[in-house]
Amino acid sequence: MQDEAGSKPESDPPNLGDIVACRGCGKPIRFIKYNDKPHPVDAMPARGFVWTEGKIERATATGHPLSCQASHWTLSKTYISHFATCPKADEFRSRSND
Repeated sequence: MQDEAGSKPESDPPNLGDIVACRGCGKPIRFIKYNDKPHPVDAMPARGFVWTEGKIERATATGHPLSCQASHWTLSKTYISHFATCPKADEFRSRSND
């Protein structure tokens, strides 16, 4: 989203495009780069739960290694693919199997 000066707030990811109208349904969307291709997402983020897997590895204050399992659910800002919400999405999907 842009402020009155036309700049994006700092909380937006750096590769999030400007808001434009979907050519199919007219709703506001943005484009992100996904697999080196532009992908439409709904313009405004939603709040959703994201599963994160991994380990946290760091040193304690005394220099001893500390490792713990860090898999957990996180409530996060997320952008929904516009292909999931646009009633005319099929008109814009890639036809690589034709």
